Formats: sequence, structure tokens, C-alpha cells
Amino acid sequence: MSIRTVCCVGAGLIGAGWVAHFLRAGLAVRAYDTRPEAEGFLRRVLDEAWPTCEALGLAPGAARERVTFTTDLDEALTGADFVQESAVENETLKIALLADLDRRLDPGIIIASSSSGFLAESLRSRCERNGGRVLVGHPFNPPYLIPLVEVVGGKGADPAKVEEAMAFYRATGSRPILLRGEALGYIANRIQTAVFKEIAWMLDQGVANVAEIDEALTHGPALRWAVGGLSRIYYLGASDDARYQPFLDWCFDSLSEGYCAPDGFVPSAELRAAYQQGVKEMIGGRARADLLRTRDRGVVRVRKAVAEAAAQDGEL
Repeated sequence: MSIRTVCCVGAGLIGAGWVAHFLRAGLAVRAYDTRPEAEGFLRRVLDEAWPTCEALGLAPGAARERVTFTTDLDEALTGADFVQESAVENETLKIALLADLDRRLDPGIIIASSSSGFLAESLRSRCERNGGRVLVGHPFNPPYLIPLVEVVGGKGADPAKVEEAMAFYRATGSRPILLRGEALGYIANRIQTAVFKEIAWMLDQGVANVAEIDEALTHGPALRWAVGGLSRIYYLGASDDARYQPFLDWCFDSLSEGYCAPDGFVPSAELRAAYQQGVKEMIGGRARADLLRTRDRGVVRVRKAVAEAAAQDGEL
């Protein structure tokens, strides 16, 4: 891997998660943020994340001590081979920041934005030096735990830089997916939004409470989705190949026959409040640190189990 030093611009929740991920991959990291509380927050995230990074396995040279924090952008960018931008999710701010980074950096260095839904073409619109190297590298939270990175080039992207970014993320232990076209929200967030819409609709209709809906997801679809996507799972939903087409027709027909929230459904303020109360009741006062440990241990076990199964039996 030719990239040895990464600059993480923004050390909030996503940026700090990226720092942990890149450190686990054995890289040196320069973290930049101007907020007074940013460095303390970054250190706390590393305290929480590092046991999980160790459980997943550390690359040669991986060490928490290889991160440096600064409030000086030029200092942060000096010597960087790759830049991961994770500023707040504000399109106007990101466009201006990416244009500034484009002006400051050698034109060969990739600038990847952690945007969770903006179009790459828009994000690079004010870059004058080499906008083609500005891409979207959207992680799933937290980046050190969830391997998915959605890479978006879009109109005006440099294909060579897109491929370089894909190779880099792959080398760090991520699972990059390249979008063939641009869509607001990319892939996974659009799916999550559709599922969340269903949760809100079922809560509104009194079908189940928040905890019961989460239980249905956790002990049903989520276990299958951990080893195969929905389309692969649906393919296995028919008892044999001859029955697959009728089963698939039924799946498509259900889209217009009440198996998903109607297009005009908009959650009311009362429903939003009821949902928030349901989440509060479901958590039951458990400390955030306890919830994080439970999540991390569970995902580590699932990831290790899936990798072991793939190695023994081949891909499903």
C-alpha cells in the first residue's frame, strides 16, 4: 500500500471512527479539527474503539500513538497521501471545504468525502485545481467496525483515482462498493431509510412497539442479511428453481398490495415523539458505553463467523 499517512479532516463521530480504522490498518494519521472539544472527543472514541480494533486484528505497525491532532490545516495536510473529509453534513460547507482542500493539496492526492448522501458531482463543483480526484467515500458508522464504504465518482471523476481509492479502502480492510451511477443517499442509506419508514408506519398503525419491531429485525432478517443480501436471500426463498419466478412475482406484487407503507405516508409530530419514547423505553436506561460494547462484541462475532464459514464452505 503506497499510502502511508492519512489526513482525517474533521474529528467528530465519523472522523474519529475513521482515525481508529486507519490506525488499525497500520497507517499514520493526522487528525484536524478546530472545535475546542475535538481532541478530547477523539481520544475518548479511541479509548472505546481500540479493544474492538484489537479483536478484529491489528495490521503490522498498528498503534494508537501514530495519530497526531492539530488545529492547523496546513500542518495536518503536510505529508498526507490520502485525505478523508468528515465535516458536518452540510452541503454548502462541504463544497467550500473540498474546494479549499483542492487548492492546498498536490493534484495527485485523493480527497474522499464521508458525505452520507450528497452527489459527488456537486461536492467537487467549486474545485479548480483537480476536481476529478474529489470523490465520495461514504462509510457506515462506525468505520472501524462496519467494513462497507460506498465509493462514488460520478460525472467529472478521474477513473484512475476512483480505482486507486477502491484499492486503498480494500487494503485497509474495508469493503468498498463502487456506485455505477449517482443517487442521493447512495445505496445503503436509501435501504435504511425505506426500512425506517416502515418502522414509523407500523408504529403509527399500532402493529407493534419499537422494541418488538427491533426484535423482529434482529432475530429475523438481520441474521440472514449478515451472510447474504436481500436478493440472494429471496432467491433462496423458493423451494426450487421452478417456483422462484412465482415467488418473485409475489414479492413484486406485494409492493402495491399493502406490504409497504403507502407513498403518501408522512410521520406526524406525535408519531415522532412516540417513536423517541419507544426507543427510550427499549434502551431502559443502559449506559451508552454498555450498548457500544454489546454492539461491538456482537458484530465482531458475526463478522468472524461469516469469514470462517466462507473460508470453510466457500461463498454462499
